[in-house]
Amino acid sequence: MKRLLYLVALSTLSISVCARASLNDAIQAIEKKDYAVAITFLTPEVKNGSAVAARYLAGLYLAGEGIPQNYDEAFRLYALAAKRGDLFSEGELGFFYEKGLGIKQDYIKAAKQYKKAADGGVPEAMHALSILYDKGIGVQKDPKKALALLEQAAEKNDARAQNELGIKYATGTGVIKNTIKAFELFRLAAEQKNAGAQLNLGYAYSKGLGVAQNPSEAIRWYTMSAEQGIADAQFMLGQIYEVGIGTEPDYKLSLQWYRRAAKQAGGYASFKIGFFYLEGMGVNKDPEEAAKWFTEAANQDIDFAQAALGDLYETGNGVKKDEKIAIALYRKAAAHRSPMGMYRLAIMLKDGRGAPQDYVQSAALLEQLANMGASEAQAQLGLFYENGLGVEQDYQRAISLYKLASSDKDNTGLALEYLGFAYEKGHGVQRSAVISYALLRSVLFKHPERSYINEHLEKLSSNMSSSEIENAKNLAFKINLKGLDVIEKYN
Repeated sequence: MKRLLYLVALSTLSISVCARASLNDAIQAIEKKDYAVAITFLTPEVKNGSAVAARYLAGLYLAGEGIPQNYDEAFRLYALAAKRGDLFSEGELGFFYEKGLGIKQDYIKAAKQYKKAADGGVPEAMHALSILYDKGIGVQKDPKKALALLEQAAEKNDARAQNELGIKYATGTGVIKNTIKAFELFRLAAEQKNAGAQLNLGYAYSKGLGVAQNPSEAIRWYTMSAEQGIADAQFMLGQIYEVGIGTEPDYKLSLQWYRRAAKQAGGYASFKIGFFYLEGMGVNKDPEEAAKWFTEAANQDIDFAQAALGDLYETGNGVKKDEKIAIALYRKAAAHRSPMGMYRLAIMLKDGRGAPQDYVQSAALLEQLANMGASEAQAQLGLFYENGLGVEQDYQRAISLYKLASSDKDNTGLALEYLGFAYEKGHGVQRSAVISYALLRSVLFKHPERSYINEHLEKLSSNMSSSEIENAKNLAFKINLKGLDVIEKYN
């Protein structure tokens, strides 16, 4: 349909008043999608020698609108229009040769046809020829010529060329990066209802690229793009309404946009829908439904979904528990360097669940995660070094990892636990029941549900004096308030 309406500068052609009236009627019918009526106006005009009518009728045959799709007839009509002097049709013949529609694909002929039209000032042909020069298809690769043609097409207000040139300026591809110029090009194309440019303009407003950041404008342009069926714009709106960027969070509206994106592209949008069902965001919690959406996304090789689905199989949440399937999914996610996939795979290998126990591979995965700054992995790796699991035993390395993990404000307290036990045993540090008690008690402040720590503290305190217990409680308070530095001062 887009190729049908690329047509408007027709007044420069010599057309009789009567013919012009018939063509106008045909154009109006096409705009109303009343293709059968359009054909009744166009057919006699083609017989009367109208190049423009031949081009429009060719477009209907090409798109299969109001008439069965027929590439041969479309090509014949475009060739007829071109013979009658219609430059737009010269470019359309290039399109047929480029795509091999009803004829043998021939990039050299495509380039020649595009050049005829481009030399005659047809911006769409300039854009098409630019792509061939950029890729070296049918012509010798020439990035400079490609850029020059793209700029010419953009200057002639070709929306696709403006959008693509905007991308080049936004990314600095083949030109000096200029976000202000990129924004202006996106705006020009977006105002012509180019869906891709509307997406890019929305992104520019959301990030403040070449223009002041404006979340409301971002939403406006994303919405226009999304309504034209651009899955990326639909996904962006899903994120905006999920988080509440420039608007109040609205999980139901977010889910609607994710559904529309998933219907077209699946992938991350499918993962998001699964996440909403898992957490009960905008819908009732439904792990089984979550598993279905995670499966769809996982089958598209989305690592987030592979890891999330692995977790469901590991725990038996929404699916029948199956540790072999879980570990297989974690392996897939880990291959994409998914932190969750790598971590869960490491833990299952450590425990020998779903696969034979493998401390060496587990330690290797934890080492990678530790280097990425994952505090939970740093804590686990410390335990490996403390006990010589898959690595050479090294108490000092273990203590260093425990302290590093504990310094992360988002840590779960696991490293403090392990550090507390290390002080109890004197592994890499001077044995101290007081410090051990304090560290374990500090974990309970934030994680009172860990009843096993309480049980351990009771055993530990049975060999401590009243003053030591009191000192340990005070030290625990200071650890939570000021961090691990207070331990050094205590020593």
